[in-house]
Amino acid sequence: MMPRGKRANGEGSLYQRKDGRWESRLIIDGKRWSYYGKTQTEAMAKRDAAKAEIIKGEYIEPSKLTLGQWLDTWFEKYTTGIRPGTLTSYDGYINGHIKPRIGDIVLSTLDTDTLQTFFNGKYRNGRLDGKGGLSEKTLKNMHDMFKRALDQAVDSDRISKNPINGVKLPKGTKPDRRVLDPQEQAHVVESSYSERHGLIIRLALDTGMREGELCGLMWTDIDFTAHTVTVKRTLQRVKSFDASTPNKTEIVIGAPKTENSKRTIPLSYKMIQELKNAKKVYSEEKLLLGAGYDDQGFIFTSPLGGMAHEPRTVQDMFKRVIKRAGIADANFHCLRHTFATRALEAEQPAKVVKDILGHGSVNVTLDTYTHVSIETMRKTIDQTSEFSQTTVRI
Repeated sequence: MMPRGKRANGEGSLYQRKDGRWESRLIIDGKRWSYYGKTQTEAMAKRDAAKAEIIKGEYIEPSKLTLGQWLDTWFEKYTTGIRPGTLTSYDGYINGHIKPRIGDIVLSTLDTDTLQTFFNGKYRNGRLDGKGGLSEKTLKNMHDMFKRALDQAVDSDRISKNPINGVKLPKGTKPDRRVLDPQEQAHVVESSYSERHGLIIRLALDTGMREGELCGLMWTDIDFTAHTVTVKRTLQRVKSFDASTPNKTEIVIGAPKTENSKRTIPLSYKMIQELKNAKKVYSEEKLLLGAGYDDQGFIFTSPLGGMAHEPRTVQDMFKRVIKRAGIADANFHCLRHTFATRALEAEQPAKVVKDILGHGSVNVTLDTYTHVSIETMRKTIDQTSEFSQTTVRI
C-alpha cells in the first residue's frame, strides 16, 4: 500500500482504499477533491483532468454542477464516434426536453423519483408540438441516452451511482402504422410516374428500403445480372455541430445503422427494367452535357448530375404524389410498412421479410407488423369456417 503523505499544492495524494479502489486527491488553495479508479493510472488520470479544468477556469464544483451542465459536458467530450443522426437526436432530447424541465437540478441531488416523474410526464404530454405524449420508442431512446450520460458521470466521479437504473418506462399502446390499402397503393404508383424520380417511390414499395437508404443508392449497388440491390450506405440530413455554422444542417453519408441493415435484396424483373430505362436516360443527359455533368455515381440525380434527392426533398415529392392520388394522410415511411404488410399478407415467411427489411430479429418484424387487411382477415374467416360447418338435416 502506498503511504499517505503531503503533496505540493495542486498535487494531492494517492492511496489504495480498503475496498480495493485507488483514491487520488487534488488540493488547491485549501480545497480538496477526491477521484477514484480501479487502478492508480485511472485515478490519477481523473485527477489530472479535473486539474486541467481548474486551470482553464472550466471546473464546476460537484455541489454546484447541474444536470444540464453535465449533459453539455458529456455531449461535447464523450460522444465521439456516435452516428450523426443519433447525435442530432441526443441534441434534441437534451435541449428540447431535458434541460427545460429538469436541467437546473444539481446533478449530485438527482434521484430516481425525479427521473421517473420526468418520464411519466413525457409519456403523458411530452411532444414539443403539444399533441400528446412521446412514443415508447422515443422514451426508450431518451432513456438509453440518459443512461450513457449518467454512467459517465459515475465514471467521472461526478455522482456515486446512476439514478436512471431504477426508472420504469411507461408502457402504452403501439402506434398505428399507416399502410396503404391495395387501391391506394395502385393510385400512388400511377401518380409517381409524373415525377422525375418517382422511381424512388416504386422502389420503396418493391423492396421496403428506408428513405435514407434509397437516397444513398449508387449505380454500383445494382447488379443487373443477378437482379439485386445491395444496401451499403445511408444518406441523412442532420444538425451541424460545427461552431462556425450554428443552427445549420448538413448532408451526411455513412454506413447503415446496423449490420443487419447491410443487406442484398432481390429485384423483380419489372424493377430491373425500370432501372435500366432510368440509367439510359441519365446516360443520355451525361453525354449531352459532357464535362458539365457532375457524375457522382448516385442513381437519383438532377439533370446536371450530382445528388438530386435527400430525405427532405423526397418527402416534398411524396406529398405531391399523394395529393394527385387523392390521399391525405400518409408519409414516405408508410411505403416500408406497406411493403412489409403486403409480404406478410401473401404468407411470405417472417424470416424472409425480416431479412429484406434489415430487422435484427423476426420478433421485431412480427411485433411491428401485426396488422393485416380486412380482405386477408375475411379470407382467414372463410377458410376457418369451412371446418365448423355442419350439414343441416331436414
